[in-house]
Amino acid sequence: MNRLFAVSAGPQVPAPGAFVMSLISFAEKVCPPILRPTFDRIGGSALGRKVASGAFWSVLGGGLARGLGFLSMLLVARILGKELFGEFGLVRSTATTFIAFSGFGMGVTVTKYIAELLQKERERVGRIIGLSYLFTFLTSLFVAGVFYLAVPWLCETQLQAPHLIGVMKLGAVMLFLSTMASTQGCVMQGFQDFRGLAIASIAGNLVMVPLYVAGAWYGGVRGVMVCALLAIGINIAVNSIMIYRNTKRLQVRYSFYSSYKELPILWRSNLPVFLSAVVYAIGIWLSQMMLATSPNGRAELGIYFVALNYQTIMLFLTQQMQPVFFPMLSELAGRKEERQYWRVVWKGGLLNIAVSVVGTMPFLAFPAFFMGLSGEEYVGGGSALVVAAVVVWVAIFPTTCYQILISRGLNWTQAVISFIGIVLFLAAVWCFLRLIGGAAALFCAHIVSGLCYFTLSAFTLAIVKVKS
Repeated sequence: MNRLFAVSAGPQVPAPGAFVMSLISFAEKVCPPILRPTFDRIGGSALGRKVASGAFWSVLGGGLARGLGFLSMLLVARILGKELFGEFGLVRSTATTFIAFSGFGMGVTVTKYIAELLQKERERVGRIIGLSYLFTFLTSLFVAGVFYLAVPWLCETQLQAPHLIGVMKLGAVMLFLSTMASTQGCVMQGFQDFRGLAIASIAGNLVMVPLYVAGAWYGGVRGVMVCALLAIGINIAVNSIMIYRNTKRLQVRYSFYSSYKELPILWRSNLPVFLSAVVYAIGIWLSQMMLATSPNGRAELGIYFVALNYQTIMLFLTQQMQPVFFPMLSELAGRKEERQYWRVVWKGGLLNIAVSVVGTMPFLAFPAFFMGLSGEEYVGGGSALVVAAVVVWVAIFPTTCYQILISRGLNWTQAVISFIGIVLFLAAVWCFLRLIGGAAALFCAHIVSGLCYFTLSAFTLAIVKVKS
């Protein structure tokens, strides 16, 4: 049997549901003979079935949510036009930047430790969940308050757009709600409840399309922001229900009072993840500000966000597999299962490369067509979409290295590499804006920084492997 799936899933992990099992049975009937040995090895192990079930729900939920989100942005871009859509993207991007501060890296820590400790120390799992809720609530409330007070200065002096002050203040509310929803999602990833994640994500996005269209049509940028807050609120409500079901099923009682016992985790895991996330978020925001202040910057920013919207579609499958593989890698690293750990890394990397190449082909072949779906004024941004597709290929390598470093506890090493990578990214943005200009410059800079991050990470892991 393939050792990749030879680890016991443990008694706490539920078997795939009847619906998933019926799909597996159907897949077995139509499976080509050349793939039959691989299919039998996967289906013959508990962990293989768990991965298949997790991948199914992750792809289904993420696919529907991503598709609905993409449709929402497509319609909003057509209704608002290039410049107003660029302003909306700028407001949302600015609020998202501050999530790196408010989350304090808690999401990755929660996923890692719940997956690692669930089968042996449920009391600690309860304390870690309690700590994540308390800490995230306090930090997100503080950061959202500071952001709210800083909005007038930010809009008037930095963005030179005082008319966005009211809308940007709504971004402070979005910041708070998004941080809480993100932490809840990471808790469910730790439980490996991908079905619950799918239901919560779909529920929030189902209402997004009609709300976003109505908001953009009647209220412009402000209307879309209000609708975004409503969608996040629905997502939080469904997340809460799903987490309650998991804690009841697994008999995990999360504690707020005794959560202080897990505070050392903040230094070992949260702080380096937080610092790297903050540096990355600030770097992305600064790059967008550099583009916005360049010649024809607002219009190019609109093109950038449209291309970025398509890039999320191209990244869909690889991103949906990350929540499945990261808890597995954390679990295998905790058990010191080195051979199986690197098999997961290798096979996961090959799978991501294959789906990325296939997924980007339509956008590479017909960039003008896809950009034109958002309106004729976006057709000239086809070159930005082409480079964005190339970024999808490159992103596989740094993303895989990030998961390896974090799952093996090399959080501070990852933070240092991230800092070097973002410095190189901003330097590349500055250069490419002067060489080629426009939205494509930012995507070119991502290619440079991604390759640098991968090179540094691979070199570091090679040294660690030799020493061990």
